[in-house]
Amino acid sequence: VDNNMKYQVDGLCGFYTGISSDDKSRPDGTLASSTEDFANSWALNNGVCEEKPKCTALVTNKAFELCDALRFEPFIGCHSTVNPEDVMKLCVDTACNCLSVAADEEECRCNALSHYVSHCLKENPDAPIFDWRIIAKCYKECGPGEIYQDCFNFKCETSCENLHNETVCQETKESCHSGCFCMPGLVRKENDCVKPEVCKDCVCEAFGDPHYITFDQFKYTFNGDCSYIAVQDKNDE
Repeated sequence: VDNNMKYQVDGLCGFYTGISSDDKSRPDGTLASSTEDFANSWALNNGVCEEKPKCTALVTNKAFELCDALRFEPFIGCHSTVNPEDVMKLCVDTACNCLSVAADEEECRCNALSHYVSHCLKENPDAPIFDWRIIAKCYKECGPGEIYQDCFNFKCETSCENLHNETVCQETKESCHSGCFCMPGLVRKENDCVKPEVCKDCVCEAFGDPHYITFDQFKYTFNGDCSYIAVQDKNDE
């Protein structure tokens, strides 16, 4: 959509305003308290979503096995910042949910470990853990113009949509996200990192199984089993 559609469309693609903080708006205009609440509010015809299968004992044991790595190198560098025992349940839950949808075991392992590292770096940006992906063999490849960061501590990534609003994507201690981000001097345009002068219209994306990027470049993950409204004309509500 182009800039003329600002304040005109909403749905799973977010309320397109140029500001990502309002992208979890529900149909009634209020902000959802969680990603699940947000996504379910856009279910068609008040559909009741099927509950996901719970982790079996076998899967739970495998999740514990994967997360046990947090007790050893290279994660010892984070132990003084975040006790691995304190976040073990979260790690197991993350790995268990991942394994339950038949995802790749190595991908589930690395995703679960990544949550711990991000939590650690959020509390202590100088924690000696920066080479953990090499040691744990959790390699990440990024696209042209991108670099991988385990703790991106800005409210959002500078994009074509918010390029001219310097107050939107400020650094914050409350945020820490891992992923591929544009190198300094480039901004996000759809899936690419481009020079600011290339910026034009806005795009909302849904890809893979649960991943969404709104018009305002807010990223979230939601596994749903219903039909949802991705975008609608707010004037036709």
